[in-house]
Amino acid sequence: MARKRTGTVQEFRDAEGRRFYRARLRLADGSRPYLDVPEAFRFDEAKAKRWAEAMQEREGARGEILAARTGHAPVSERASDWFDRYFTWRSERGFVTAGDTKARLLRYALPHFAGKRMAEITRDHVEAIVGDLDAAILERRRYYEATDERGGDDDEGRKPGLSASTARNAWGDVGRAFDEACNSKDRSLRVLTVDPTAGVRGPERGDSREKPFLYPGELSDLLACERVPLHWRRMYAVAAYTGARANELAALLVEDVDLVHQKIHITKQVDRETGKLRPTKTRRVRSVDVEPALVPLLEVLVEEAGEGGRLLRMPPDEDRACMLRRHLRVAGCTREALSADDELRAPMKFHGLRDTCLSHMAVRGDDPLRIQWRAGHTSFAMTEKYISAAQKVAVGFGEPLPALPASLLEWSTDWSKEASDLTPDTGKQAAIPTGIEGKHAGRTIPRESGRIVDVAARGRRRTAAKPGGVRGALAGPRRAERRTHARRVGGAHGGRGDRRQDHRRRRHRPADRGAQGRPGAAPRDRVSDPPRPTIRPARTFSCAGSRCAPCAR
Repeated sequence: MARKRTGTVQEFRDAEGRRFYRARLRLADGSRPYLDVPEAFRFDEAKAKRWAEAMQEREGARGEILAARTGHAPVSERASDWFDRYFTWRSERGFVTAGDTKARLLRYALPHFAGKRMAEITRDHVEAIVGDLDAAILERRRYYEATDERGGDDDEGRKPGLSASTARNAWGDVGRAFDEACNSKDRSLRVLTVDPTAGVRGPERGDSREKPFLYPGELSDLLACERVPLHWRRMYAVAAYTGARANELAALLVEDVDLVHQKIHITKQVDRETGKLRPTKTRRVRSVDVEPALVPLLEVLVEEAGEGGRLLRMPPDEDRACMLRRHLRVAGCTREALSADDELRAPMKFHGLRDTCLSHMAVRGDDPLRIQWRAGHTSFAMTEKYISAAQKVAVGFGEPLPALPASLLEWSTDWSKEASDLTPDTGKQAAIPTGIEGKHAGRTIPRESGRIVDVAARGRRRTAAKPGGVRGALAGPRRAERRTHARRVGGAHGGRGDRRQDHRRRRHRPADRGAQGRPGAAPRDRVSDPPRPTIRPARTFSCAGSRCAPCAR
């Protein structure tokens, strides 16, 4: 029986003649390197020996020191530690889907590897993952069947189970992770010689759900509906006529629009998690042709945004789909396929505007390669899906990508119309600074009178006589908006506006009023009665266009 390795310590002396100790461990390859003992233990022989023994036991279990010396990964590394290094590696490489991949693996794969080392993961563990994914797909299918029997479900929350596409994505993440564990170019990630996912069948593919798009008539009705705020309709128009992804639209600047050559340069996108700019999904830069009907709107947007400005006001990612469906209902687009949510049909989402553009181009008979380039697809197989789907609806389709309504080209200084009936389906107060309208978006309720004051209207009155372009027209509403915001909600920012106002009220309170300023109330004895707290009315405010924490709440 082999003797247990405990490591040894050796005595040394420093320049000042002090005695200290260094540890010496035996590695799996037979070498015995010296290690510096931490300063808290190096001057005590007993403590240094205990530290060396602990390090020798850890090295025998993990092989970390040998891996660091040779540049290879520890053979006995735990699965949780390896996947942490794998997630870091993907983030440093700049993978666009790094965040989504990490979330799926943490939720569906890593629970099966809890406490396991990478070398201990077998085919049985991987097949257990597939079994759970199949069970989740079946749960979602039964949910849709029960929903059909109930006659529909208005629940907008997370549905039970998993869709077949999400399960396939999760399984693909597992396969790619173990492929890197066997064949990665980064030698530090190679910890396995046999891939445990080899030969394992993935989860059930299920039925692909049909995704809707807008017909020309529905698109025209949506863009012409004046009950939908103007900046929303402009955003819908640019999305439907360019076919760009939502995060690519959010990153568009004025400099990306070439009106001379009628091109839009798509070079980046906004990261959903961090809000920072990053390469596009396919990591390719593309220049797409501007549809002739879109040119007048782009001219207005460019002039309004000014040099270096963002072209569009994009709402938060979680509000785009529900607001689009709500705006479609307001515009009278009540086709069942736009809101159907069952096993075979998906409801309309913001990505459906991209599908609308590509479907219209396919019906119009555009060159398939031109459609592929407009969409930014790396595989022509994805483009073929739009072409084949367009052939089914070509009869009676209408004029693809029709002319835009004239109302989109108006220069409006009212950035936030009141739209109490256009709040998101979630029932929550929307984020005003990003353009989601709440109950009193763009308006402020002063505490003195309880009267609603339209900030944008006040700004328009101040700037009605000022000549100039779009910048001059917008300067007044912005100044009035900031001024009203600072005066009405200064207390929410920790300012002294509310305290000064309360001081004035107490100072100028009429003598014939009572303790709380109410007529007929008994006066308060300042000696015997304790001071009563001032009851302030609840403040209802919102500051459209500003970017402060109180308004975001």
